[in-house]
Amino acid sequence: MSKTKTKNDNKTEKALAAEKEQFGKQQLQSISKIATSAEVPPKEKYVRNIILGSHKEGGATTFWSYILNLPLSSNSMVSWKVCYLLHKMLREGHRNLVTDSHRHSRSIRDMGVLWGNLHDRYGHIVALSAKYLHLKMEFHAKHKVIPGNLEATDETLEREAGTDMTKVLDMTQELLEYLDAGLKMAETDVLIRQPRINCGSCHYHLVKIAGCPKRRVLHHILLRVAFSWAERELAFGVDA
Repeated sequence: MSKTKTKNDNKTEKALAAEKEQFGKQQLQSISKIATSAEVPPKEKYVRNIILGSHKEGGATTFWSYILNLPLSSNSMVSWKVCYLLHKMLREGHRNLVTDSHRHSRSIRDMGVLWGNLHDRYGHIVALSAKYLHLKMEFHAKHKVIPGNLEATDETLEREAGTDMTKVLDMTQELLEYLDAGLKMAETDVLIRQPRINCGSCHYHLVKIAGCPKRRVLHHILLRVAFSWAERELAFGVDA
């Protein structure tokens, strides 16, 4: 009986190893399809595969193991596509995305600084996007009760702000920087040239990092924290 159990365990281990290997290949294939130097917009089916992969894995370990091997410091188009993908992942991926990604927050920031100092067609867009993503990861890593998709109740926001005025002011400043970076990023359009098949001309495809609809949510969070602060000030008889 013990031999049979051992054989079953070995089969289970092999099956799990094969499944993990297959999962890694699928994720690598999707990332490779997106993060190319070609001036074509990311295909949503590959973006969706990676997002679903994060839910299956329960985080972003596999995602980052591949992303870190991409030429982020030598190709601005690849860097921009990674920014686009990371933003989608932080909003729609598994809840552990923020934790797994935060450890790479400085690398994303440094990538943005690098491209911001270079005269490149997409460099300034990478710089704005990377700054926003860095601030986003820093904020959500610090305020874990507020998820990357910004869906949190007013009660949750008030509890997170707390009663310490210093903490409320710090959180308000963080939100202002977060919102400002988001607004600047949202104002940028990426015109990607695509050749038309069977003709000698090209047309342009307009791509934006999908953050615009969430500006209202971020603004609401900022106002909720600010009002919470004002209400407490008034409760203590201080002219807010």
